[in-house]
Amino acid sequence: MSIHHDNTSRAPARQNADRWPADLAARPIVRRAEDDDELIGFHDLAVLAGVSDPNLLVRQLLTHSHDQILGASLDGTDPGRVIHALHNDGLPATVARRTMALAAVVDGQLVGGLVAGPSVQTLLQPAVQGRRDTLTAALLRTIEIQIVAVNAEHRHLGVGTALVRAAIDQARRANAHLVHGQFDTERTNLASFFRGCGFSVDLPTAGLDFATLADIDLQLTTTPEQRYFSLTF
Repeated sequence: MSIHHDNTSRAPARQNADRWPADLAARPIVRRAEDDDELIGFHDLAVLAGVSDPNLLVRQLLTHSHDQILGASLDGTDPGRVIHALHNDGLPATVARRTMALAAVVDGQLVGGLVAGPSVQTLLQPAVQGRRDTLTAALLRTIEIQIVAVNAEHRHLGVGTALVRAAIDQARRANAHLVHGQFDTERTNLASFFRGCGFSVDLPTAGLDFATLADIDLQLTTTPEQRYFSLTF
């Protein structure tokens, strides 16, 4: 999971919007990415976020979008439909149905983006072990913020905050119980950023106990170089 944000302060996005430069015609609109051009634009955002293979990310987003499954099960979907998709379409396609690609757009131009959904890496453990109930629960109840990035010209204006809050709102509509992620410990500004968005930020080396947070029999461990953040509903 890679995070790169705009170093926004704890002030709400509405307050940050008051600092929006007067020479810009419009303030950012945050919504789901709408077309191929916007999804292709996630390549540069992924580079900013330090994603190891931005091309792969974009190919996956485009493929899932063309197949009309990207985010298809995010709006209060009947759990039975997700379980049916898992049985018939497999894990990657089902994860895509619960994955959001949010775009921050100014004057029709992509200035920031966020990708969030169930973590395939986290889901592999119960999948390999054949723990179908745990796998299904994690698919339905958890959303990981995997990428959030804002281009250089639009930082310090609340765009990152707006993206994260939109992701939280979407996770609520998807009936998720837990939104989580992790960042490099050396990025001390990110602890304040995520706390300002309503998350709890764990100490370095502290794991993430899904049993306590979302009643799921899973636990994630980390290293001193990483810190988890989490928000429960």
